[in-house]
Amino acid sequence: IGGGLLMIGRMQADIPLCAFLVITGGVWWCAFSVYLYYHLHQISGEFRHRRDSLWSAGAGLLVLIPGFGALICLTVEGQRFLLSALIFLVATTDSCAYLCGKRWGRHQMAPVISPGKTWEGAIGGLAGAVVTALIIALIAADDKGLFLWLGIGLMVAPFSMIGDLTVSYFKRRSGIKDTGRLLPGHGGMLDRIDGILGAVSVYMIALSMLGWNIL
Repeated sequence: IGGGLLMIGRMQADIPLCAFLVITGGVWWCAFSVYLYYHLHQISGEFRHRRDSLWSAGAGLLVLIPGFGALICLTVEGQRFLLSALIFLVATTDSCAYLCGKRWGRHQMAPVISPGKTWEGAIGGLAGAVVTALIIALIAADDKGLFLWLGIGLMVAPFSMIGDLTVSYFKRRSGIKDTGRLLPGHGGMLDRIDGILGAVSVYMIALSMLGWNIL
């Protein structure tokens, strides 16, 4: 992972490599979201403490390298406003999902993987992303329009939550509570950036399809 990130850090504006990383990340997150959807309620407690090294290592590479590569590409291309917009969308989704889940959460989304997450919280996170997208559209005041930013917000929010669920999934498989000790009480560094890693590739693909020249 370190070698891969070093290579990405030195690539500067290598658009073909950037596009490859973004598309690889997008394919991974779309495929894994389908896997999670069909297994959320089928996975029992028996899957805990299973250390499938090759599967976990391969998934780690697909989560981290395309994700960080996409973030670096976004910075290299001088699109720092777009990077800030992504961070705000993910942070709002996460915060609103937590608050709404605490207040109104009744129906668990993934009882074994992450018992604290509810469908009510997911709806709250989606609503938070919509409001944030409206604010971003007003700040941007570009020619892309309000509805395009709304579409991006509605796309980022689910993949942000999928990123969160994915990290929880692998933690449960490995029988650990936190991904590291760097941020005590937060579940580790990976728990702070899982939503961004889950959303950034799909976010960049959506931006490119909607007219932003970044890939």
